[in-house]
Amino acid sequence: MDLAAARARLEADADAAARARAAEQARRSAAARAEAAEQARRSATAHASAAERRLQEALLQAQERRAEQERLTVLLEHAGMDAEVWPAFTRLVRTVSGKTVEYGGRSPAHGNGLLVYSRPHPGREFRLAGVVSAIPKHSPSGRQS
Repeated sequence: MDLAAARARLEADADAAARARAAEQARRSAAARAEAAEQARRSATAHASAAERRLQEALLQAQERRAEQERLTVLLEHAGMDAEVWPAFTRLVRTVSGKTVEYGGRSPAHGNGLLVYSRPHPGREFRLAGVVSAIPKHSPSGRQS
């Protein structure tokens, strides 16, 4: 009888060990699923943050384009240039001059003309290169066009 009891205890211990291994495997599997879910959440948060940054940048660029168009309205009307041509014109100026060109605000001292800055070489500061005057009698040279 002692042999049967010992055998029953061994079978019970083996069964308990198998249940413990299964429980540990289930715990590890649940932990792995939780880690994968957390990683997916972090990835989704990063994607949402990047999309928000891109949206903010696009809104800022659109706002800057609108502000530039408002500054250029008088100049474009005077020059007879369509506003859609302006981006191509600025690319042409940059390409032909070989300089980095930046357009600043209006200059009341020059008939509310558009200030034009250039930087001949990367790493140097922008310097005033001229004023695109909307009113020819206020051109920097004093000559009328």
